[in-house]
Amino acid sequence: MARGDAIHVKSPRGFSHWAVDRGDGFVIDFVSANGEGKLASTIRLRPRADFAEEDADVRIAVYGDRLSAEESVARAESMIGQCGYDLFSNNCEHFVTWCVTGEHHSAQIDRVWSGAGLFGSATVAPSVGVDVIAGVGTTPARSAPNLMSGLKTIGGGSAATGIGVVAAAGGALGAGSMYFAFRDRQYLPAEERSARRTARGGAVAGGAVGAVGVIYLVGALGVPGYGAAGLSSGLSAVGAPLGGGMVAGLTVSVAAPALLAALLALFLYGLVRWLQSRPNSGPGPVLSAA
Repeated sequence: MARGDAIHVKSPRGFSHWAVDRGDGFVIDFVSANGEGKLASTIRLRPRADFAEEDADVRIAVYGDRLSAEESVARAESMIGQCGYDLFSNNCEHFVTWCVTGEHHSAQIDRVWSGAGLFGSATVAPSVGVDVIAGVGTTPARSAPNLMSGLKTIGGGSAATGIGVVAAAGGALGAGSMYFAFRDRQYLPAEERSARRTARGGAVAGGAVGAVGVIYLVGALGVPGYGAAGLSSGLSAVGAPLGGGMVAGLTVSVAAPALLAALLALFLYGLVRWLQSRPNSGPGPVLSAA
């Protein structure tokens, strides 16, 4: 480790704790004293031995575009004594990333929010979508005629178009979650940025393929055609994994494209990073062991 390095160590709770290495046996980090709790954290200068035990797996964050070591340390020293810790908007990683790159950012919190977004896309959003369709329908809620009339309303007079809108919305939600998770950061190494770019493309492709797949399956699994009988029976067949019925079918119609967008993005990101880590394939991972 060297002066100005952004270092971090895994905490017992699974998160990483970050600090700026001053290069003289001391680090500057956002930490509480005497067990006061995270909300009482203050930016402090303390011995590196207090930051991590001697045998701890301390890692150095490698950036593609970062500030100089002296400027990074100067930024960190200028904040000593400051408080205002917040897990989601001003944690130890936010502080260290700002010192070293000028960006107030926490990849750990990005992952939390993207996971929450994906969970919502696959669970909450389908339920809300069904409620919206039922709400704009013209007959008793959640009955087949109600859902068909609701689909016609959101489809501009065509229930088949309504299903396309529902499926496309699911794909867009999933792709949006992955776009957030894998959005570009200029200070990241070129290899990481390339993998993220591939993941974003995979998210869009997965969402689009999922939406088209849902539309095809609704027409193929039920009574042939996209008339009222075909759509209602097709939706019931698509919803078979959730017990069948039009409500289940509409739920799957939103959730499936969202999940496909996420899974393809994650797969392609992992594949690219694996290929980059192979011998003779260029620099290694973003994070290196100290």
